[in-house]
Amino acid sequence: MDVLALTFQAIPADIPVILDAKRGDVPNTSAAYADALFDSFHADAATVAPYVGLDSIEPFTTGSRYALVLARTSNPGAGDFQDLEVAGRPLYERVVERCVERFGADRCGFVVGATYPDEARRLRALAPDRLFLMPGVGSQGGDVGIALRAGMDANGGGVLPSASRSVLYASRGDDFEKAAGDAARVLSEAANAARAAATAGSR
Repeated sequence: MDVLALTFQAIPADIPVILDAKRGDVPNTSAAYADALFDSFHADAATVAPYVGLDSIEPFTTGSRYALVLARTSNPGAGDFQDLEVAGRPLYERVVERCVERFGADRCGFVVGATYPDEARRLRALAPDRLFLMPGVGSQGGDVGIALRAGMDANGGGVLPSASRSVLYASRGDDFEKAAGDAARVLSEAANAARAAATAGSR
């Protein structure tokens, strides 16, 4: 916790912070988790697991809080449960539908893996005005250009691609800081180029 607090202190105030907490529990426990993430650590958003139900997500959406609900995750085993059919549709689509019905676009977005662009396209149709956090770029093999084109909203935005290991472990040597910065810069430039190309092609 001390390291996390120090990390927060090092982040400039104008940079939004998303805590990849993947919390989700009965409502009173979720409320305690949300208080810790948003009030103690002052996160701007947090990832939330929806399995316990909509009332477990609610505490992460009150006031100025913002929840990024796990919909289609980036891991190879994502389909073990997320692909199960619920009334003729995969579970991950039902999760998005129910959250869109319950929570406003200013309080709730979704985690949609960059490794599953076809699913991202379907979810964008169900949630046209929501932010998609798209992990899986880099070490997991997701292509930032393909992911952006699949997940972008009608205005050419609504997508935040994310890479972790390819940045964090860019180097294990003394040049770690520079290597991590370079890796993050390459991702940012690739994302911006893909977004520009996609929006230019839609005009």
